[in-house]
Amino acid sequence: MSLKPGISSFVGCFLAFSFLLSHSASATDQSERGMLSVKVKGLRSSNGTVRVSLYNSEESYSNHLKPFKAAVLAITDQQCEWQLQDLEPGDYAIKLFHDVNGNAELDSSVFGVPKEPYGFSNNARGRFGPPSYEAVKFKVGTATAVQEILAE
Repeated sequence: MSLKPGISSFVGCFLAFSFLLSHSASATDQSERGMLSVKVKGLRSSNGTVRVSLYNSEESYSNHLKPFKAAVLAITDQQCEWQLQDLEPGDYAIKLFHDVNGNAELDSSVFGVPKEPYGFSNNARGRFGPPSYEAVKFKVGTATAVQEILAE
């Protein structure tokens, strides 16, 4: 079955326009994404690693669900850095700890007090437990957001 000449050229133009529109939209989407630089400072030693988790919702942060992104960072000169690209603009939160002994767990006392240094975005601290999402959330826009976190 063949289309009439007028219809086939219309269909061809429509498909070409749709292709161009979809590719220009994806290029725009890329330019509207953000970057995040996480700098961890104040580590007591360069032993072990820093385990960092990035959350993109209050629910995942507060309910200890799987993080949006996570990394295990090598430490040099008692500090480390994590660069993330292509993030949707929005609110994010960070939890991290210095895994000094390499067991992949935040060691704590029998009372639940952490034995290893830890930190949160905005350098927030909780009283009896982790700080609230409101205290740790920060915005990522289309520019590079920077979080300098002291692990204490």
